[in-house]
Amino acid sequence: MKVFSSLALAATLLVLSPACKKNSGNDGGGGTTSSEYYLSATVNGKAWNANTSNNSMHTPVLAAQTGSGSSTVLLVLGIQAAGKDSSAFAIVFPKSITLNKTYVFNPSQYMAGIYAPSAVLSYATSSNTNSDDSLTITSFDQSAKIIEGKFKGTFYLQSGTGATSVKITDGKFRTPYVLDASQLPPSNIKY
Repeated sequence: MKVFSSLALAATLLVLSPACKKNSGNDGGGGTTSSEYYLSATVNGKAWNANTSNNSMHTPVLAAQTGSGSSTVLLVLGIQAAGKDSSAFAIVFPKSITLNKTYVFNPSQYMAGIYAPSAVLSYATSSNTNSDDSLTITSFDQSAKIIEGKFKGTFYLQSGTGATSVKITDGKFRTPYVLDASQLPPSNIKY
């Protein structure tokens, strides 16, 4: 299921572009954003907050629905810009997910978490169902097109050279979503 993780990573990196803009009210160093939408987590004990908008909604996080039938998934994307550095999170889960049920991330069930601290370095949730990873979708309002959830776990090195894993705690998001991943803005990867 590495292909699935690679797909989610590619989608994450797709939105990292020079056209990104920091949200107003954010210190750019991971501080709290004034937006009603957010994606935040603690990475190895350090606060991480999406603070960059690359979409027409001007939100620091955006989700897109992609696929069809039983394999329709939602892809939540958030980017943090700090100085000249950018990092990103992607959380993928099936549209048919049961609310308020805690799941172990499992690529065979179309669930994955990815953290990309740079363009060449990425970490992803394990395919081991005995891992400490978890995802809970707490709200999925299909009328207002807003999703909320929380996640955590150990994400393991997938590409690049770095620590073999990173510990993600207190992950949470509230995001609008679009019905088609092609509505995400195209861009060039630039860090």
